[in-house]
Amino acid sequence: MRKKAAIELSMNLIVVIILSIVILGAGIALTRTIFGGAEEIQLSLDERTQSAIEDSLRDSPVSIPFADKEAGRGDARLFGLGVMNMLGTNKEFRFDVQLLRVQPSTINTELDILYNTESFPLEDNNVKVSQIRVDVPKDAETGTYVYTVRVEYLEGAVWQQYQSRNIYMTVR
Repeated sequence: MRKKAAIELSMNLIVVIILSIVILGAGIALTRTIFGGAEEIQLSLDERTQSAIEDSLRDSPVSIPFADKEAGRGDARLFGLGVMNMLGTNKEFRFDVQLLRVQPSTINTELDILYNTESFPLEDNNVKVSQIRVDVPKDAETGTYVYTVRVEYLEGAVWQQYQSRNIYMTVR
């Protein structure tokens, strides 16, 4: 009888361990799904940014609200960019992003900047909203990276500067 009780106890223990592992695995999978979805939502322009772009375009033809962001190594952030054609006629526009400076000046790495490099037509008094994604490599140095976003329009066969704005990415 003692042998049978010992075997039953061992079997119960094994069943409890297996159930615990399954529940733990399901909890981890659920957590990853929730937080993974939150990151995807964060990497698209939210309504608040869209609204801020539209509001600030009343005062200036180029807008980058929330131009100062912070991220850790391996993270990504989005900057919203709004352009309003106030030239009085339909034009072709484009924008370019270039590193202006880093603080401290001893930083030797650059961040990965992703944006649409193709030009786009914009009718007079119309708005184009776009985004600039900044990916921070895992080996990026701590500091503030300042980028200039230049918006240009095509006049004849020559690109003319429309306006420029700076964006600031602080890596912690």
